[in-house]
Amino acid sequence: MGFFQLVQEFAHKREMRESKDEILFGELIRLMVRNYGPLVELETSSYSDHKQARFRLLNHPLLHSVTIKVNRWTGTGAVSEALFGSIGSVTIVGEVKNYVADPDDVLNMWKTDFSNIGKIPLLGGIKVNHQMNSILATKARKITIGDFVNSQQEERQKLQEEIKSDINELCEQLKKFKKA
Repeated sequence: MGFFQLVQEFAHKREMRESKDEILFGELIRLMVRNYGPLVELETSSYSDHKQARFRLLNHPLLHSVTIKVNRWTGTGAVSEALFGSIGSVTIVGEVKNYVADPDDVLNMWKTDFSNIGKIPLLGGIKVNHQMNSILATKARKITIGDFVNSQQEERQKLQEEIKSDINELCEQLKKFKKA
């Protein structure tokens, strides 16, 4: 094996290690477009390990949109991947639209926001946030990114079920805020 071939193989391994979160993000986009609706917003950077996509749910009775965020915490270098693996989080944000601005609604927003102070989405809690015309519910989960890269159909199915379950949990939390 020549020196240049060795350097090329090292560069390929580094690129593969750094691309795992992008592969997972692409899989999530495919899953969302097939099951929920079109991609309407994409935010990604080659300098950041944070990626985000928003989907418009056209025929959903409750949700207006869903945002999926992938954030890689470890696994950018060979040492950190060897020590910790490729670990990150997937955050899902469901949005309900209410086009009203009743003063009582503003008071309810304050109550809900105040009750969310201690909730941490990554620890399993669902955080509800009011904006003027939107109610957002957030849930996050820690994942091992490598489990879903180069995986079999069973792993993709497991990922799809987890995402659907999270979206259903967000819907349950948001039902009480939807106005007719």
